[in-house]
Amino acid sequence: MDNQAYLDQIAASNRPEKASKFSSIIKSNIFKLLAAAVGIFVIVFIIGQILSGVQGNTKQTLFNFKVRLDNVIGAIDEYQGSIKSSRLRSYSASLSTIASSTQQSVEEYANKTYSKPKITGSDEVNKAGEELKNDLFNAKINGLLDRVYARKLSYEISIIMTEESKLIKAVKDNDFKKALQNSQDSLSVIKDSFTSFSETK
Repeated sequence: MDNQAYLDQIAASNRPEKASKFSSIIKSNIFKLLAAAVGIFVIVFIIGQILSGVQGNTKQTLFNFKVRLDNVIGAIDEYQGSIKSSRLRSYSASLSTIASSTQQSVEEYANKTYSKPKITGSDEVNKAGEELKNDLFNAKINGLLDRVYARKLSYEISIIMTEESKLIKAVKDNDFKKALQNSQDSLSVIKDSFTSFSETK
């Protein structure tokens, strides 16, 4: 192979290939703008889904919280008069006052935020309410009401306080946050009274 042929071969191998139509479309400004628009749409859609999920969860958490308060207040109304211990009756009366005040705050917030909604609890919360009633009924007919009442309400207070913590983080209404925090502070004191009573009996 002479020098010229060798140089021609090198030149041919280094010659740029003709750009395909596809690569020219990808490099065009219109394609870049369309890709950016699709990307922004996807991001906005994902954020919207996340926010709607958070709002939905907050609403159901609030409703579950209200139903749980209703269940506890109902149990107190039904069984407090059958409690033998005057100390436990006193604790129970304090819990009823705290729960009723919080219940009122929840109703006001729900009506303001969700336009007088129909408040219903989840299956899990409704089932827990039925179990509370059944356990207290069985304890009463078996002569174990005081001990079971203290233990069950101590547990309910723990759940209520956990739900309050979730709501305090989720809601933006400062008055409602304050009401929840006040309730939580009061419940943290009275919970020890129920716990210590159930442990010593």
